[in-house]
Amino acid sequence: MAQPIHVDIPGLARVGFAVTHSADAFDQVHSGHPSRLSTGAPPEWGSTGAVTNASQAWQAFLRQLSGQVRDLGAALNSAARDLDAADAASAERTAGIPEGHPALGRAHGFAP
Repeated sequence: MAQPIHVDIPGLARVGFAVTHSADAFDQVHSGHPSRLSTGAPPEWGSTGAVTNASQAWQAFLRQLSGQVRDLGAALNSAARDLDAADAASAERTAGIPEGHPALGRAHGFAP
């Protein structure tokens, strides 16, 4: 018999909020301090183009990372809502079934 699964739905929602909030905080800090790797170097320096390209690639990577973290937070929040809705629907479906009825299944001693 499979072990019952317990999900801390409010805990999952709190983690989802915290993850999303961390992406927002990162964006705020990051946008307030744009890269200055390529500023101030004379254009005749051979490394100026490479440093500019590296800086732009790093900026793009950080934007992508922030988006992925934000998507993870949204997915955790969505999972919490979906689990809560599934639990409520299950409770509603079984609310009128008397204790010991075969429709309650394995948890109440009945084989599938």
